[in-house]
Amino acid sequence: MSKEKKLLMQDDMIQENDLRITQIFEMYKTDVFRFALCMTRDTYLAQDVTQQVFLNLTQNIHLIMDISKIKTWLLTTTKNVTINMLRKQSFEKKQYDMPLPPAPTENSQLEFFEMLDCLDKIDRQIVVLHIVSGLKHAEIASIIGLKPGTVRQRYLRSLNLIKKTFMEVFK
Repeated sequence: MSKEKKLLMQDDMIQENDLRITQIFEMYKTDVFRFALCMTRDTYLAQDVTQQVFLNLTQNIHLIMDISKIKTWLLTTTKNVTINMLRKQSFEKKQYDMPLPPAPTENSQLEFFEMLDCLDKIDRQIVVLHIVSGLKHAEIASIIGLKPGTVRQRYLRSLNLIKKTFMEVFK
């Protein structure tokens, strides 16, 4: 095969990957942002996480063999990028003793996330991934690293805790 044909084939593959990335971005940008917002409780940091996740996708799209599991890959990457950014932010805060800006509370999405304050971090992730992102318990289990039965159990306990907490508040 000639060098020109190889270059044309590479160019076609690049254009195909760019189109796939654009389609994936349009389909999942909201899910990635919401999950990042749930974990960070900071709109700006959630935007940074979302940007980094899709940047990682552009760099690693050739490694993703099963495109049907792209949402799981994106949300797992979102969790990992968020944890890394929060660690970095925590380190910088300790190092420079600079307070974080408060998260806005006027947005209805943030009100939803405030309702989840009575839950611990993992339970909050499970509820958000199931309700907001629409993932099944098995998919959530693979993202978080728990068994599907454990995820189902924690999900149901979390719903009961939310219900109990807000019944007490609105008595």
